[in-house]
Amino acid sequence: MTENFESSPNRIPAPGNRESMRSPELPITLNLPLAMARAIALRMKQSGKTQAQVILEALASSFVSNGSAEPVNSAREELELLKRRLAELEGLIPKVAMLEGKSIAF
Repeated sequence: MTENFESSPNRIPAPGNRESMRSPELPITLNLPLAMARAIALRMKQSGKTQAQVILEALASSFVSNGSAEPVNSAREELELLKRRLAELEGLIPKVAMLEGKSIAF
């Protein structure tokens, strides 16, 4: 990070504080390993999301899986995610139909 939260005018409010009900957005600059930057770029390409969206979702997922935060996706974001997943699945239907009745050896 490039800024010190103690000296930053954009401080993060304490949980339970009325200010914490708002969603402050703090710009953060950091250096990523090349492999992580490539993984982010790949996820952006696969999902059609922006870099910020991919990073925020990854952070939120990490915090939720560790039990240190609540899910941050709104109902609208969840709906959009489900719509994209449904479109991907619908795109697979013709491929599955072509395989019907054919045997596959593994």
